[in-house]
Amino acid sequence: MRSNCIAPAARTRLTEATPGLGEIVEGRPDDAEAFDVWDPANVSPLVAYLATADCPFNGATFYAQGGTVRLMEPWRMGDGIEQADAWTVVGLQEALAKMAPT
Repeated sequence: MRSNCIAPAARTRLTEATPGLGEIVEGRPDDAEAFDVWDPANVSPLVAYLATADCPFNGATFYAQGGTVRLMEPWRMGDGIEQADAWTVVGLQEALAKMAPT
């Protein structure tokens, strides 16, 4: 079983209705033959590819807009501190001081 994620950047009713985003997500080009980078159909080939039987990706997140597809780099957990009880501000201050960049 595979599970991937797509973060699409496309013109939809939602993006057109979002205050401030409507100005960024431009309307359709005047020339019907021109490439429309905001057309949601541009995301479909990535959806179809990720559904193919031989797709090697699993657990990946992709950004897709127009002719751009990017593999997002995931966050990772770094060093940490743990204790069996709730932290206090003073306790965190002391423990995190050891991890602080110098």
